[in-house]
Amino acid sequence: MSETNQFDLQKLNDHGSLKSVTFLETTPSTNDWAKQKIQQSGLADKLVKECPKLLLTERQTAGRGQMNRNWWSGQGSLTFSIIETFPDSTPNLTTSLATALALTELICGIDCNIEPRIKWPNDLFVNGRKLGGILIETVRHQGTGFKIVGIGINVNNSLSHLPEAVRKSAISLQEITGKHQDMTPFLTNLLDRYFAVQNRCQTEPKKVVQDCLNRSQHTLGEPLCFRLPDGRSINGEFAGYSVRGGVLIKQNESPAEFLSGTIELPHY
Repeated sequence: MSETNQFDLQKLNDHGSLKSVTFLETTPSTNDWAKQKIQQSGLADKLVKECPKLLLTERQTAGRGQMNRNWWSGQGSLTFSIIETFPDSTPNLTTSLATALALTELICGIDCNIEPRIKWPNDLFVNGRKLGGILIETVRHQGTGFKIVGIGINVNNSLSHLPEAVRKSAISLQEITGKHQDMTPFLTNLLDRYFAVQNRCQTEPKKVVQDCLNRSQHTLGEPLCFRLPDGRSINGEFAGYSVRGGVLIKQNESPAEFLSGTIELPHY
């Protein structure tokens, strides 16, 4: 069967940058499904031959974001993972920022009046509300490295049934534009932009970082509170992104690079 309610799988299989497509009607998490298959005996070698692979679902029941936060999804949302093999030198954060940049380019192409913004390291915001999220995970199995790029976007889904806190903090593309998106061309366009930006990361990484900065939710010199993974907070000013995909926070004279943590509202 080549079609689902939302996707034309034959057209997705014909995408030039993919070697394979797997469709799951429902799954707890596309990233978790990918990790399980990679770690199962005998399947990793088969998976190498299928990469880059698109893992797509119509319903994800236990999606995760950064630091294991829940990702709410429903009918009409787009949730999928791209599985690739990768060299040891590929930084997750660079992939995350580049993926977010690809999403901003996609949204601007749909409606030039929308101003999507990147919230480091892996969120996409419009009008101060979350439109999409990215979760990059890496797995090594028997000497092969796999990069799993999980993406969730509120496209045609309604947020009315979600908890109030989620409704106030999230937004869907249909809510922004008032239009229903055809999922197959939407996804193929996204894949085009994703692979194009990933290629640019190899040829002109500084330009990609600058483009991400131009789409950042934060402006240079803006006061920030940065929460480290151990719970400590650092107050400083936003100073941009590094070529490794880290965020630069200026406290004194020189900016410091942070590769993990969360940007929060400042507390002075």
